[in-house]
Amino acid sequence: MTRWAQLLDDRAGAVADQRRIPADRPVEQVAVVDRVEIGYAERPHPVELRALERRKRHVRLVVAWRILLGVELRALLPHCPLLSSFSWGAAPAPRGKKRHEAKLPAHSILLSKISQLTMQSIKKRLILLVAIALVGAMGFLPFIQASGTELPRWAWVVFPLVSAAIVAVLGGFGLRFADQSGLPMPLLRLWEDGCPLTEREVKRLWWPLLAGAVLGGLIVGLNLHFKPPVNHGSVVVRLLITPWAAVVTETISHLFVLSGLYLLVKSKLLALLGSSAVFVVLFHLNGVGGDTTLAVYLGAANLAGILLTGWLYYRQGFEAAIIGHAAMHAVLLAVG
Repeated sequence: MTRWAQLLDDRAGAVADQRRIPADRPVEQVAVVDRVEIGYAERPHPVELRALERRKRHVRLVVAWRILLGVELRALLPHCPLLSSFSWGAAPAPRGKKRHEAKLPAHSILLSKISQLTMQSIKKRLILLVAIALVGAMGFLPFIQASGTELPRWAWVVFPLVSAAIVAVLGGFGLRFADQSGLPMPLLRLWEDGCPLTEREVKRLWWPLLAGAVLGGLIVGLNLHFKPPVNHGSVVVRLLITPWAAVVTETISHLFVLSGLYLLVKSKLLALLGSSAVFVVLFHLNGVGGDTTLAVYLGAANLAGILLTGWLYYRQGFEAAIIGHAAMHAVLLAVG
């Protein structure tokens, strides 16, 4: 039996055994879990055993469906702060409720619970990230042309759409991961809820801006010694790629990978190291040819940068990580 099949079987058994009915009480008394009724007695009749097995199979199907929809994460991750705040069991309806409201079918109750984790709570934040990725991708294409690469006409449509699609998918998951794990995102969450942005929170963005600029200046000084490949194009063309670089790379490496890893392993250090390794491998180990020294330097420099922005994410929020990344990128590209 595979691991997931064993998980489903154990979960269904746990649901079925959640409440034992004494032998002197009728079998019709049932435990209700998400309106899936499971009846049993201490010494059931063989016919009742077969009925119980059929109901357990039904529970396994429901559990599998909930896992696919992300609803059963509470069973897999019992310490998840957001999911543990919801009551997934079907509690008895209050006395004031109407009879038809107390007897909703299973799928209606399930869908109502799923709706608590739908796109509504992340919609404004996700739209903002996708819009920046779309516009930033259009600013990235002149930089590619400045390096001598001829771009077909369809690239001006496909590249922004692909960038926006990647941010939409991974950013959607990442925002949910961040909300579930409780990672900070103060300004974006205030904006999502329609609350006014506080002056104190806005002023705090000066620190990641300064930290990113300082680290960018240090790397510029090291570049004079190691002489990495020079970026082509004018200063304006180089600076135009900053929004894409900050938003898309931070969404993939930190919002999605780091938040997801932290949700799984519950270790900030392991999540930060894992997401930083993904960032370096995906974005900054190309164009160095066979120069091992240069490859090590570029990997170390970009690792230092992504560790800084990951630390800013932990300390001040995802907005701080984007601001710090953009400041560091702008300093590096302005110099060339």
